[in-house]
Order: sequence, then structure tokens, then C-alpha cells
Amino acid sequence: MLNTFLSLKEPIEIVITTSKAKVFKDKESIRLKEEDYNLLETYKVIFEVFIKATKKLQGKEYPTLYHSLPLISQIFQNLSSIKETSNVSTIYL
Repeated sequence: MLNTFLSLKEPIEIVITTSKAKVFKDKESIRLKEEDYNLLETYKVIFEVFIKATKKLQGKEYPTLYHSLPLISQIFQNLSSIKETSNVSTIYL
């Protein structure tokens, strides 16, 4: 869902800018700033860490318990790396 929203950034901006609908009357109050989009991109990277681990643990055909500890360790490492490389000061990891 977040991927789709971010991929539709330009069309969303065009609709907000060109629409004469009442809902878009105060365009600046509903338009996201570039820093908002950057924050969403950072969140997307964070969520991807959990998506990969979740998919790995969803095995129906094989036991997945032995994957748990290495994946938890990998999640912590990935989140630490994201925290170090992120320029967003509002992320609390």
C-alpha cells in the first residue's frame, strides 16, 4: 500500500493542483511536503525489514522455528543500519 502511494506521488500532486473540487479547496493543507515523502520512503525501508522476515517465517511445508533467532538478529542489525544511515531525526529505533 505504501509502495503504491509513493509510486503515485506525481499523479496525486497533479490531482490536488488541478482539481476544482471543494475537498481540494485548501490545497496546501492536504499536500504532503517533500520531507513527508522522504519520511514515508524511510518507513518503507523499515517495513521491508519486517516483511522479508515475516515471509521467511510463513513456511507451511517446513518448520520455521529454527529461523526465528537468526531472523530476529538480522532485524536488529538492519534496523541499526537504517538508523545510522537515515537523515530523519524523528525516527525512534
